[in-house]
Amino acid sequence: MNQNPTPASSPDSTSPQTAGATPQSEPIKPDGLRDTIDSIVIAFILAFVFRAFIVEAFVIPTGSMAPSLYGMHGQHRCANCGYSFAYGIREPMLTPNNKTHPGTLHDGSGALISFPVRCPNCTWDGTGNSNLNSFENPVTPDSGDRILVLKWPYDLGGSLLGPKRWDVVVFKNPQDGEINFIKRLLGLPGEVLQIINGDVYTATIKSVPQDIIEALRDEPPRNQSRNRLTDDQLKRLAKLMKIQRKTAVAQSSLWMLHYDHDYVPIRRMKETVRSETVVPYWQERASGPVPSWDTATPAVRFKPTDSDRHWIDLLGHQIEDEYGYNNTSYLNGGQSSPRAVGDVLLKFVLIPGDGNGDITLHLRKGPDQFQVQLTVQGEVKLEKYNNSIRGGYWQEIRRGAMPALLAEQAVEIEFENLDYRIALRVNGEEIVATDDTQYPPPLEQLLAQPYEDGRNAQASVAIAARELPLEIRHLQVLRDVFYRSDLITDSIVFNKTPGWGTAMNPILLRELPQEFFCCGDNSPQSKDSRLWTDVCLLLQQRKPPNEYQYGTVPGDQLIGRVLCVLAQWSSIFKRHDGRRTQCGSHAADPLNGPDARVRVQSPWRSRLETMRKCFLPAVLIALLAGCAEFTPPEGYVKDTNNRLYDFKAVSARGHAIGLKKRPNESASATLKFWSDAVEHQKVDLDGMKLVHRDSNKSASGMEGTLFKFEWGEGQSRITYLVALYVTSSTIYTIEATGPSAELETELPAIKTSMQSLRT
Repeated sequence: MNQNPTPASSPDSTSPQTAGATPQSEPIKPDGLRDTIDSIVIAFILAFVFRAFIVEAFVIPTGSMAPSLYGMHGQHRCANCGYSFAYGIREPMLTPNNKTHPGTLHDGSGALISFPVRCPNCTWDGTGNSNLNSFENPVTPDSGDRILVLKWPYDLGGSLLGPKRWDVVVFKNPQDGEINFIKRLLGLPGEVLQIINGDVYTATIKSVPQDIIEALRDEPPRNQSRNRLTDDQLKRLAKLMKIQRKTAVAQSSLWMLHYDHDYVPIRRMKETVRSETVVPYWQERASGPVPSWDTATPAVRFKPTDSDRHWIDLLGHQIEDEYGYNNTSYLNGGQSSPRAVGDVLLKFVLIPGDGNGDITLHLRKGPDQFQVQLTVQGEVKLEKYNNSIRGGYWQEIRRGAMPALLAEQAVEIEFENLDYRIALRVNGEEIVATDDTQYPPPLEQLLAQPYEDGRNAQASVAIAARELPLEIRHLQVLRDVFYRSDLITDSIVFNKTPGWGTAMNPILLRELPQEFFCCGDNSPQSKDSRLWTDVCLLLQQRKPPNEYQYGTVPGDQLIGRVLCVLAQWSSIFKRHDGRRTQCGSHAADPLNGPDARVRVQSPWRSRLETMRKCFLPAVLIALLAGCAEFTPPEGYVKDTNNRLYDFKAVSARGHAIGLKKRPNESASATLKFWSDAVEHQKVDLDGMKLVHRDSNKSASGMEGTLFKFEWGEGQSRITYLVALYVTSSTIYTIEATGPSAELETELPAIKTSMQSLRT
């Protein structure tokens, strides 16, 4: 709100004056305490307004968006190739029949679970990648990514600020109306959407015949023996469908590693757990007695031995939609059968030597083969293999030009088959690419009955050189995200029904009310629009024509788009495309610059000036709102190596105190509920005895419970203290432990520390 500055008032004409004295203005001294209080109050008001309407911080608990965004996870460096990767960690869960489903690290009773992890680069899960989380070396998990969600653009809406395809969005889970979900937005109002062979296809509602629209409004099918559309309707709809290609920003986070030759595996053959596969590796095709290629090291080299073209092929493990993030314990949520993925990116840095030859790159996706030749002179020729006649032949479809290759001058090369489009980029500039007439999606073949995910998607990659010595560095093969067309399997009503919006079961997204379609990047482990079968009470109560439709996210349930990802307690940011970047500096900062509208000559401090100066602290408070802190006991210092707690401090004796914050899965679960649960589940558990339970109010007035447990006897007796605080959204626990004899003198200070919790 604009506010006009108030001019300074003139001296009061009725004020008494000393006879003969010249009236002088007295400087008005600011009230320091009041000014400080005003600043703090306004900062808090701005913070909560900022959080409610502009931007809010969230923590991601699960890995449905991995590897773009992480939930709770561990980190591991592969013992076979040295590649570092993250893998998902699940907490133990209580099933509807009141049984505990084991987590990744422990079974719910405190017993550790050892497990293997599978490297996403070399697929190794043998020695060094197995038997993780041992008693001697337990795994310390990292919490999920902390994200900032921008709200106000979605509130304003419109084509410029409203939701866009490929946005990463946060919304209320339609199944319960309370939990916040984070997914990628794939479908928009006013279209019919269908996921086919991993890609997203849409048709505008206006272009779809009315009989198909009416059929899609019908009650969803109750089993896989019946589809809402007939075979004829599916074929007619397929002719109207257009593939939706990702934006450059979205695609940069959706390329997923298949093999990085910077990390050459030591061993090729698997030795444990899943011995049926081998690791990826580059190998020269059969040639003369003297090899032309050397692929044994990260720097791949070619030395011509004759005038022929010599090839190397990427062999070993097939290109599939596997996620190293999912491949932890095969007994606890390991990934299901992978699908072949044909959308592939080949990228590397080329350092040519002295020569007058060329380099050829080859990509195959099922029956479709493409190759591009780059000559030293800068000529580029893109060819497609034509198998319409017996024997087939290479047919030129595009020509282009690039800067000539200079000896010892590095050039970045990218060659991709993505969403039925072939493209070559040199130093980031696109040189040649196909169009839809040269490489159209064969939907009739892909939808042939019975439908099969990954059909005609087997990929292969090869590189050839001729009469040109060269070196290739940072050689990578990446694959695109593959959105699965899974069947619904966890619902009695819709058991074995094709997921909403998947192949053979397209979904209609209405414009009024607005409906969106959202999926996780980690498709094998994401329960999203494809698989929702429950509806919360709020959405159940909506009446026609605004009734809720399975598989959609109503527009009024969208919260906002992800702005960025914050690394905890660090100035390092991870952008929403999954890449880490350092915060940049700004040449001009409008928050700290002069503002003539506010700099007025007045005997009182302008409230607008105060609000301006409080804006930055308000932003910081808004980002931290919802986080908790407490004051550790005297003599305790922050543990900088801590990864298990939100905050941890240790004493000189080695005693520890730590704060954990977890979501309260059920908003109706009160302090009494959780206190009783802790008491009943901990008694006699692993020899631990409940010694005392008492109320424990925090500094901010929050009611809590303090538990004191002990186990062991004599000098080996250990004390374990837990302070529990519960809100409708969050459970806070402050834990402290140490030898009972040593901890006894510290108990009053520890209890005071636990009571200092502020949220």
